Amino acid sequence: MTTNKDTDITPTPRTDEQIWTTEFHHKLCDVVDMDFARQLERELTKKTNEVARLREELDRLKRGCQGSCYACEPVGEMNLKLEAEVARLREIVEQYRVWATSENPTQMELDDLKQKYDELN
Repeated sequence: MTTNKDTDITPTPRTDEQIWTTEFHHKLCDVVDMDFARQLERELTKKTNEVARLREELDRLKRGCQGSCYACEPVGEMNLKLEAEVARLREIVEQYRVWATSENPTQMELDDLKQKYDELN
């Protein structure tokens, strides 16, 4: 298999050595063993999760939400607390938007929103 520059597909030597051809509905089809396919999918999922975790960690370092050295750690901790507070406030604002656009808010929704408003003051 060669690299396709249009779709950025890389060679797949592990799959290529597992392929066998069969006839299906009068057409030749390349297939691989199901256990092998599942193993590749598990490996891909593991790598995809690792990439997502590393991207999140990199993002946190870029935004200063995590200290990258001993001297930066207190600043990083403070930024983490501030980030959590911003997330909490965004949730309250979003709940207010939902309440403000609903036609008949329940008393429980009003009480909950009032309690969160009181916590802010």
